[in-house]
Parts: sequence; structure tokens; C-alpha cells
Amino acid sequence: MTGKSLRYLLAVLNSKVIFYYYNLTSASSGVGTTMWQKINVEKLPIPKICETEKQPFIEKSNIMLKLTQPLCTESA
Repeated sequence: MTGKSLRYLLAVLNSKVIFYYYNLTSASSGVGTTMWQKINVEKLPIPKICETEKQPFIEKSNIMLKLTQPLCTESA
């Protein structure tokens, strides 16, 4: 995926479905957390959809980024 799809990718990777699938298919760190490794993330079944179908996901990503922006500026 390229820069044009990063906000779509952000929404998909933060979804409960991907989180559930990743926990089923990936190794645990041994302390109850999942290790997010590049090789496992590349295997995730991320749907390839047209730009108009991506729009609702991009809008959700924009909302997430807008809500978390104040948290990033406070810690700086």
C-alpha cells in the first residue's frame, strides 16, 4: 500500500477484527501480549477495495488522529 492508503490502513489495523485475527495467528510474548512483527503484519488479510469504499475508513482515521493530536502535543 502506498501513502494514499495509509489512513485506510490505519483504520483497518486498529479494528477489532484484525486485532482478534492477529492474536489467533501470531506468537505471544509470554506475558500475555502479542508481538507485532513485520512478517506477521504483512500476512494480514487486508481487503483491497476501491477509493470510494475506503472513504468511510479514512474518515474514521481522521477522527482518531484529530482526537489523539492533543495527547501528542501535551507530552512534547
